[in-house]
Amino acid sequence: MMPYNLIPVPHDLKPARSGLASANGATIHVEAEADTAADFLTAAVFERTGFGLEISHKRAAKLGLWIARSDKPTRLIEKARRSFSRVESTPESYCLAINSTGLAAAAGDEAGLFYAAATAAQLLDTRKGRPFWPSCTIIDKPETSFRGVHIDLKHHMDRLEYLWELVPRLASLKINALVLEIEDKFLYKRRGEISAPVGFSQGQLKEFVRQCGRYHIEFVPLVQGLGHASYILKHSQYAHLREKQGDFAEFCPQAEGTYEVLFDLYEEIAEATEGTKYFHIGGDEAWLVGSCPKCRREVEEVGKFALFKRWLDRCSEKIKALGRIPMVWDDMLIKHAGEDYSVISDELFYVRWNYRPNAAEICAAHIERYREAGLRVILASSAESGHPYLPGYMDHFSNIDGFGKAAAAAGLEGTLATTWEDSGQHSEGYWPGLAGAAQAAWNPSVDLDYDFMREFTKVFHNCHDGTLASVYADLGALAPGCFSLLSPKSAYDSEETYGVPSLMPRPSGERWRDFHASRMSQAYKINALLGNAHRVLSSEILDARRQNRYALEVVLATVRIMKARAELFFALCEAETAIEAAYASTASGDALKAAGLLEAAGLRVDAALRAGEDALRRLEALWQKTRLPQDMSLLTTPGVKYVHDYRNYRHLAAKTKDLGYLLFVERRMGADEFARQLCEGAAALAKSGKWPWA
Repeated sequence: MMPYNLIPVPHDLKPARSGLASANGATIHVEAEADTAADFLTAAVFERTGFGLEISHKRAAKLGLWIARSDKPTRLIEKARRSFSRVESTPESYCLAINSTGLAAAAGDEAGLFYAAATAAQLLDTRKGRPFWPSCTIIDKPETSFRGVHIDLKHHMDRLEYLWELVPRLASLKINALVLEIEDKFLYKRRGEISAPVGFSQGQLKEFVRQCGRYHIEFVPLVQGLGHASYILKHSQYAHLREKQGDFAEFCPQAEGTYEVLFDLYEEIAEATEGTKYFHIGGDEAWLVGSCPKCRREVEEVGKFALFKRWLDRCSEKIKALGRIPMVWDDMLIKHAGEDYSVISDELFYVRWNYRPNAAEICAAHIERYREAGLRVILASSAESGHPYLPGYMDHFSNIDGFGKAAAAAGLEGTLATTWEDSGQHSEGYWPGLAGAAQAAWNPSVDLDYDFMREFTKVFHNCHDGTLASVYADLGALAPGCFSLLSPKSAYDSEETYGVPSLMPRPSGERWRDFHASRMSQAYKINALLGNAHRVLSSEILDARRQNRYALEVVLATVRIMKARAELFFALCEAETAIEAAYASTASGDALKAAGLLEAAGLRVDAALRAGEDALRRLEALWQKTRLPQDMSLLTTPGVKYVHDYRNYRHLAAKTKDLGYLLFVERRMGADEFARQLCEGAAALAKSGKWPWA
């Protein structure tokens, strides 16, 4: 790691002794109209130190920024320009120079000058209550031109002010593209029945696009088309367009009405995103293509590739007619294209996605075929892809890191970090992965490992002792194990549960705890790590020096949900031993003791369930600071019914209207009935002296 805490780590940083201590009332001088750079740095100084800096604009042919009392360009800005001129000037590149006399930045474009200001903001410290920057010279440029983040609005809608504030936070990491999966979160006029009651209005989306532009982020709308179309096809009036009747997931690519619907959506979104460059049309995981009788005959005659390409060609031609470059997920296309990618159009951007830790190795042959065909490709990794509770941070780091290095080595356009909300997580839990994606796209020579996690917590939370890094890493690793304490499969199959112990003692080898023996040993470790995470997060949130504390609060709220699940698991384990002891006491004639054991066991199970419900209420109140209520039917106007039925999704986040999906397993496994039976059985036993269950 570098001597200073920066994400992304620059390509060339030369530290020096001493530094700049700025006085209150100093001025940021800006040449050219680079308002965003100066505003961002001024806000950072005020937020971190309480010092106010004036901004002075100057007309000049070159781009520059410096902090000084004098309004004349300092020797330092000239030094920054000379240093900048000695390197290849590429878009978004910059030079930042700091010594005891001042701070200066030079760049080839306004994006580069903003990135210099963002770097200066990360370097900012305090000395004796004053803003302080360490002396150094940084010459930096990006490795790839497209450094994107994807945000999924499939199952929720963020408050607009949160999305607005998200933009400069992403830009500060030198992210320069935002792919927004809009789904039904837009107030369509032509197809109003599709719209959720909480979508962007056309004016709001236009302003959001402008907000992205101010921070040099290319906004990319994503309107899912062939597959993942439940947000459209769940409505009965579109049933005739389904590829498979009774299944909402996919459009029939041969139905003319498919294109009438999609093109209406494209046109409205294009109008609201005027001035943008790309338009993503989805196209992934369309497994049902070839299911309807007409498509089945077509597949038999020309194959699935031709059928899929027919949809792609129609939609991409429409996007090009709207003045945008089409993007598409590439999985279905290359699955059926064979090994010769020259049959694929060179007028699109292909997004090659794979979310496994060794994705770069798995996709090496695909990447080489794309390169040989001269096609434009973006590699999509994941900062979240269906993990329960919280992302698997270290696995995601491996995935992101490999693709970042692969994109740079192959000379591809760039990378995209996806954040799928299949398990219904909060976006604030994604930041380690987003920071890793920024690093891998800007400077992939830095490995994403535990040391990087420590660097992240230094930059993002101003925590330098490693405690938060350990918490993030531990939570990401233990989340699947915590989920599996009560459910045998992944979060995608949460209908399946382990159930509860028998009310009658079982022989050794058939007991509930025998079946769960391996999980019991794992549960003790999980519970200990959750307890430590709870203590650390609670303490760090109260520390006034910490930054981005809302993210820590979101993680803590999730830890409470996880801890309640572990407690329920232990309560069920202990209930079984209590039942055995109570049965023996009944047989020996001590009914009152037996009743006490049963009642205590029932109350403990009930207490664990109530702890989960309490954790959910607290989480919901916290999340709604930045998100609209999950139950969108609460927001509909009379006569407008929001259709929640996403039966074709296996996503945990689609299981309930509200945030209750976080307790979906707990609520359906029968633990509440089990606790009731234990308490009622205790009362009956105390009264009759007989075992209450046959």
